[in-house]
Amino acid sequence: RSTQSRSSAATDVYKRQQQRRRHWDPTQGKSQKQLMKEAKKNEKKEQREAMMNFYQEKSKKEDDRRKKDEERERQREEEERKAELLKQQLEEEQRKKEEEEYQKWKDMFSVEEKGTEKETEEEEQNLMQKFIDYIKLRKVVMPVSYTHLTLPTIYSVQISVVAVSLKKK
Repeated sequence: RSTQSRSSAATDVYKRQQQRRRHWDPTQGKSQKQLMKEAKKNEKKEQREAMMNFYQEKSKKEDDRRKKDEERERQREEEERKAELLKQQLEEEQRKKEEEEYQKWKDMFSVEEKGTEKETEEEEQNLMQKFIDYIKLRKVVMPVSYTHLTLPTIYSVQISVVAVSLKKK
């Protein structure tokens, strides 16, 4: 044979191989049992991938929910801290107001005399009775600001007023 014909024969073989490769069937030459085995294997692989995707999505959702819960908790704690700070400020203002009012009332009264004598029980009882009679007779009414009662507070407010000038006869 000539060189040209050998070359032509090789080209023909190469072309036939290319044609076979293009029309290659993966099931060619395999038994039904092998095909079923491969199909099950592929199905299991797809199931594993689906489960992995499911668990990844689930994990992502749980992470998102946990982050949202943490953010809500942080906001709640911040609000509680602000509320506590506001409460402390209000309590301090209320205490200052009460102290100012106390000082104002305290400055309105003065002690003219201090008693140092030891009085008998009968004299004390008599003096007390005079005081009670005086109060009943005069029914002294003093205007008092009630603005402090409109604010919520945990403190009880007591106002004691004693302004008596009793002289012994």
